[in-house]
Amino acid sequence: MLVRPYEMPWRPAYEAWAAAAWLLGLLYFVYVTGSRALFTPFALTLSAFAMLMMIVRARQAMRVLTVRASLSGRAMQVITTRRLAQLTPDPSLVFLGFGFEWQPLHSQRLYELAKIDYKEYTLPPSLLSLLGYTVDDAVRLVYLEAVGPHENFYRDLKRS
Repeated sequence: MLVRPYEMPWRPAYEAWAAAAWLLGLLYFVYVTGSRALFTPFALTLSAFAMLMMIVRARQAMRVLTVRASLSGRAMQVITTRRLAQLTPDPSLVFLGFGFEWQPLHSQRLYELAKIDYKEYTLPPSLLSLLGYTVDDAVRLVYLEAVGPHENFYRDLKRS
């Protein structure tokens, strides 16, 4: 049986606030270490712990933001014939495009996405560009792009 933790990416990234709080704690402990107000090894231990927690929370926030960034869609991809030849070196293969393997995680994301107005959770363009997304105004279903933010390429044997 598939056992995985429950995920709800269609929400604000509260982990970013927690990461900011841990960053403030880290700065405080570094200050305390420099001012010798606390026993130095103890203050350094607290600083290291605060840094570790800040990194953990920042990674969790990035995971939520990456999935939410895909709600804005992606710019249309155009590949050259040379790149197409690289993707299908054997002439009996057909390039099917880019996509992802549908798993129960994607079904759960789509179910949760159908309950909300997804436009409320799209990220601002400045944050999208910071995450490396380029967006265009093409009309398409962003639902499918949103549930699987990471794509692979697929090819199949040519059917005669």
